[in-house]
Amino acid sequence: MVEVVRASVSLISKQWSNAMSLFHEKFSALPNLISTHGVESSSEDEFLSLLFGTRTSPALHHFLASSLGEAGLKRIAKAVDSAGRDIRGIITEHLQPAVEIISFRLAELRGLSRWRSRFQTIGLDGNLIDGVTESIGMLVVQVERFSRVAATVVYLFQNFFAWVLKSVRILLNEPTDQVPAANSELVVIFLKFLLDKDPIKQLLEADERIECDM
Repeated sequence: MVEVVRASVSLISKQWSNAMSLFHEKFSALPNLISTHGVESSSEDEFLSLLFGTRTSPALHHFLASSLGEAGLKRIAKAVDSAGRDIRGIITEHLQPAVEIISFRLAELRGLSRWRSRFQTIGLDGNLIDGVTESIGMLVVQVERFSRVAATVVYLFQNFFAWVLKSVRILLNEPTDQVPAANSELVVIFLKFLLDKDPIKQLLEADERIECDM
């Protein structure tokens, strides 16, 4: 079961890493365009200006209309959606069941270790089991937290992509009636906490540290 946990975390990490590599590959063009146009700004500032209707700089216009484009955006959105579905499936079908089974079996061993007269002679050390049980307990909490965070992050990406798609179509004078509505407040949250950060990667690294303790 420990190997199932490790394999699950490794697969989740690979799936998400692939999606984020594509995202950063495409969106890294914007800072370069901003620099080329001699503007002291950031990607976050440019998107916020567009969101609040302040301005659309030449750099951002070029990025949305040419460098990224609707096709490029849809490719990234598809990759993130696919990674999100795969991660959800891995968690519910493999990771959570494996962690729960390990936790249950350790609880049984912990109970047996209290019967010292019979089981201590075969090396069933209660203190050692307590330490492993604590690590597994932390992993259970981390998996539950990770599941919630991953779902939230994927949703924020979807909302951001919907808004960017609408912005691209407006810039190109194309109809937007078929584009899903986006929540502006969630776009701001995305720009503040996800554009240049990756909480899913951070949580995966935390899970890997707990696995090492096991």
